[in-house]
Amino acid sequence: MRTLLADCRPREAYDAGHAPGAVHLDPDRDLGDPVVDARHGGRHPLPSPERLAALLDARGIDRDTFV
Repeated sequence: MRTLLADCRPREAYDAGHAPGAVHLDPDRDLGDPVVDARHGGRHPLPSPERLAALLDARGIDRDTFV
């Protein structure tokens, strides 16, 4: 198992400085689903499992990653 730090602050804060090797997950764009927001209201409902899995995979996060 490997460890990976995910920085979920706004992109500007991540760009200004983050832990070495940390990946960025935008709280609005990556961890929220605007379609669900529009239909049901609320803030930051998780995206579909398929979309979330694809996003995490693109960041190098898999079943063997402790985040």
